[in-house]
Amino acid sequence: AWVALPEGLLALLALSLEMGRETGGLFDIGMGGLAAAWGFGAARGAVRPAAMSAPPRAADATAQALELDPASGRARKHADLTLTLDGIAKGHAVDAMAGVARAMGVGQALLGLDGELVALGTRPDGRPWGVAVEHPEPGRRAARGLIEIAGTALASSGDYRHFVEVGGRRVSHTMNPRSGLPAQGVAAVTVLAHSCARADAWATALMILPQEAGVLLAQAKGVAALW
Repeated sequence: AWVALPEGLLALLALSLEMGRETGGLFDIGMGGLAAAWGFGAARGAVRPAAMSAPPRAADATAQALELDPASGRARKHADLTLTLDGIAKGHAVDAMAGVARAMGVGQALLGLDGELVALGTRPDGRPWGVAVEHPEPGRRAARGLIEIAGTALASSGDYRHFVEVGGRRVSHTMNPRSGLPAQGVAAVTVLAHSCARADAWATALMILPQEAGVLLAQAKGVAALW
């Protein structure tokens, strides 16, 4: 059945499907059910062992199952599908913050939400904004390095802040649609892009691959990333 949705949510769903195509299905908002089974999202630690694995998903599975009708402000599902926007919503929110700032005449600012950032212009002294990249270690806050940004967006994804312990093993909140299990690629990825939502989605996608494969994909797609 068709469900009425706000214009902003429909736009974000459309961008999410676009990023799914751009990443070859690595970024997949249709992984909400698997994420919930591992205790993420609204489940908040309630692990469901019977649902902790899923068959590999085709790269266009979510796009085939989710139909959007922006002109009428509605959407519908053609298959059983639980959505999660965890991998793009924060970046989208920072883009919206930047839009508000620009509309108010602010040309120089650093806006952020939980590590997702948009740099409007430069600092007042003309220098880029300095952003610390965190060392990916649970329970410890330390800078691993510094990135200077101006007029661009930055987003990071990692396995060291949002995770659950299962059988003595740390399990990432990022789900791998190719394996039907939590990602076991790398500890953290930081991406620069012209929009924070796109940087956020790419950081999520590159968390899934081993670093060597991720580097090759980023180079092929022209994505600036740090592992």
